[in-house]
Amino acid sequence: MYTLKNANIDSFLVYNSIMDAISNKMTRDEVFKEISLHTDGLFSANELRQLYLAKGMQKLMPYIINMAKDYLREIQCRCITFSEIKYKLKRESNNKIRRIAIQSIKQLIFDYIAVNAFFPVLYRCLGVHQCASIPGKGQIQAKDMVERWIQHDRKNTKYYIKTDIKQYFPSVNHDLLMDMIKLHVKDADLLYIIETILNTYEYGINIGSYLSQWLANYFICDVYREITENMHRVSHGKKRNMVSHAITYMDDMIIFCRTKKDRNRVYAKLKQLLTCKELEIHHTLCAKIVKGSCIDAFGFKFYTDHTIVRKRIHKRIIKLKRAIYNDGITLHNAYKLVSYNGILVHSDSVKFIRQHNLKPYIDQARQKISEHDKRFMLQIREKQNSMHFA
Repeated sequence: MYTLKNANIDSFLVYNSIMDAISNKMTRDEVFKEISLHTDGLFSANELRQLYLAKGMQKLMPYIINMAKDYLREIQCRCITFSEIKYKLKRESNNKIRRIAIQSIKQLIFDYIAVNAFFPVLYRCLGVHQCASIPGKGQIQAKDMVERWIQHDRKNTKYYIKTDIKQYFPSVNHDLLMDMIKLHVKDADLLYIIETILNTYEYGINIGSYLSQWLANYFICDVYREITENMHRVSHGKKRNMVSHAITYMDDMIIFCRTKKDRNRVYAKLKQLLTCKELEIHHTLCAKIVKGSCIDAFGFKFYTDHTIVRKRIHKRIIKLKRAIYNDGITLHNAYKLVSYNGILVHSDSVKFIRQHNLKPYIDQARQKISEHDKRFMLQIREKQNSMHFA
């Protein structure tokens, strides 16, 4: 078992974490307010914004370095404080209502500090096919793996379990999570940071937190590894793994087995492992792949010879096309259509695209986004030039 004895949390790691956290958030007032607290009163938030627009990020570096030193001092003195987290309810397209956390920029930065320091453990502990919120392991990568298995390894994917965990994020037990982290981490500073952040959550782990998305994968990594590496049986004098393939997409799981008996044993073991973590299985489908059947997961429907997009996503795309046709394209709709196109091009949807004549609308959306980006960059340059002239 890998143990992280020294996380090397120094001013360099803190500085890099700050830059990771704020690099794509320089339009937010809160970023400049936080930086202004570390300028010894020399600049207000608005003055820092003007300085950034005129001279770029380089002019903010001395104050970001001060910020890193101050944060490191808070870690070493055990006096980290955060603003209270705000929450909002968000209804998703499938009518699920999720409680989204809106935390301060300072807490977001400490999320990055924790993840960057914790990454050696995450790298070694997370399973090969644990996906979602991991760079290089998103929706399309998960789709590609399932598609490859059921189309090219039919002998080992006859039976499958498709399940998810009920209310996963709110159900994560802080004590069990910290006990698990303490097995892999012996660095006192890192343990203090993670525990301090967890104590700001009302319960479970927050949806919308950068650290939470990593902890969600980490909390069930031992379940994934137990199922994929330690479920064996003896057949014809040989030791064989009961699980042929397995993949998780956050708390959604698909497990493939060669026989029905293996599948039933694996499912019983899975329930037992999750119960030990005080987690409850929600929707479960234990089935056999036959000709004409499909696996509905990750926004796709997987057949043994092709992959299509879910019908409800098709309906959303058609509805979006009508809105663009009737009212014209907005930037918001342009981003949505381009995002949907990313799903379509990774499935067998050529017929759907042609049938609904989507290509002109997709081209129009791309053009809209391109024009917006050009205007935005032009405005930035004009502001920089005017400030430089002044």
